[in-house]
Amino acid sequence: MSDQGTTVLGRSLVYAHTRVVRCVLAMAIVCLLVCSALAAPDNEAAPNATATRSTDLTTYHDANTLRMFLTNTGSFAHDQAGMFGRSDGLYFTKHLDRTVVYAAGLWIGAVVDGQPRVTVAEYSDEYVPGPMLGGTFQPDRPEYRVYKISAGDTPASNPDYADWPFDQGAPALKDHAGDDSLDANGERIPLLKGSQAL
Repeated sequence: MSDQGTTVLGRSLVYAHTRVVRCVLAMAIVCLLVCSALAAPDNEAAPNATATRSTDLTTYHDANTLRMFLTNTGSFAHDQAGMFGRSDGLYFTKHLDRTVVYAAGLWIGAVVDGQPRVTVAEYSDEYVPGPMLGGTFQPDRPEYRVYKISAGDTPASNPDYADWPFDQGAPALKDHAGDDSLDANGERIPLLKGSQAL
């Protein structure tokens, strides 16, 4: 076979491969949409969990040169409250120069009793603040929010530092023996790696 024939054959294979990849991606998107529809809660069978919830849409990470919104309902990098007159929510630099991510969120899928279940958060959220117990969401409480601490914070300077949700699983600083470190007042110290934690 000539070099020209090999080149044409190579281009044909690349074109065919590209079409296969596109078909696979299209099928994956269709499967995801079908699974999401199957996993959607029956609105008549269950109360609207978000109707009475305290959704935190205004907390954002602003350390270093990034600014990113983070909610207590699974979405991040999306300014749902429009605090800066925009809805995108991850900026570089934090002075709103460039949008890095428009919207993102936590997607979890599983098979339960042979049925697919998918819950997503991104442009809209299917999660609710707080933990699950007994197969359902818990009554709303003010402490089901996003906590934000920065380097140099103290219990006196930042209420989030003083109220750090250790009882909800938020990490504590550990000493060399692996035990929780305590401050001069005998209180646990929130774990802070870097300059800010949410």
